[in-house]
Amino acid sequence: MNKYFLKDMSPYRPLQATCSSCEVETVFSGYLRIRLDTHAEHHHQYQCQSCGTLTYGSEPISDSYFDDNLVEHELVRMALDQPCECGGQFRRDRNIFCPNCKHRHDPEHNCRNDYDVFVEL
Repeated sequence: MNKYFLKDMSPYRPLQATCSSCEVETVFSGYLRIRLDTHAEHHHQYQCQSCGTLTYGSEPISDSYFDDNLVEHELVRMALDQPCECGGQFRRDRNIFCPNCKHRHDPEHNCRNDYDVFVEL
């Protein structure tokens, strides 16, 4: 089974997926870019790991810092602080699943305490 992750999707090539179980069509797009007069805003897409609801978050997606050895790292945001109405956690680093029937939902879709991923630059 192929796995698809919101963090890897381009807004220019959204994934329009039809569930093989219930035939509901869902569009997964990764992020939305809104161009304003003075700047552009990036809103990344997240999926609730319990009910499958999709939402966009406007929290900063990354920040860089140097460790004690002066090695630069990037802190990349993978989950929203705000929980879903159902109490589930919004994440973008787990395999997407059907928000209607939960087809392709598995145990990796549980709430986790890590909201960020560290990447060495």
